[in-house]
Amino acid sequence: MRWVILLRGINVSGHRKVPMADLRARLADQGLTAARTYIQSGNAVVDTDDTWDEAAVAAATDRAVQAILGASVPVLVRSDPAWRTLVASFPWQAPPDGKPFHAALVDAPATPDVDLDPLVAGDERWAPGPRAIYLHLAHGTARSTLAGPKLERTVGHPVTIRNWRTVGKLLDMLNG
Repeated sequence: MRWVILLRGINVSGHRKVPMADLRARLADQGLTAARTYIQSGNAVVDTDDTWDEAAVAAATDRAVQAILGASVPVLVRSDPAWRTLVASFPWQAPPDGKPFHAALVDAPATPDVDLDPLVAGDERWAPGPRAIYLHLAHGTARSTLAGPKLERTVGHPVTIRNWRTVGKLLDMLNG
């Protein structure tokens, strides 16, 4: 089975530094094979045999990160089929570069039933997805209320946001 792993809050402004070569090596130490990473923000694709489930991959990843940092960070895991469903369920027509589009992946067994309209500013949009919330942030994440700290508080579960280009790159890595 192939898995997408997303780490939240690493390599941000020099804090929680996790070199990707170290992460790949530590993931392999935990039995997660063929680890490939994408950019420095904690995106990985790994392989396991079919006995692994999402919780086992998350626990092994947590041990790998603890070996590097000496602390845990939020780890979100999606199976290959779940990632494909995330991509196929995208609710809008995305431009080729996908810049204003994001997926806010939720660490919960199902997509929370929440109303994010009070967080929307200007021409931002959102739509529920499979254990995710799709975001259209016309002016980027830095100025967005929808993508800010209130999102996680409103959802009530850990959330990590990836831009649509990263979502697509991880799909490419699943295909490779």
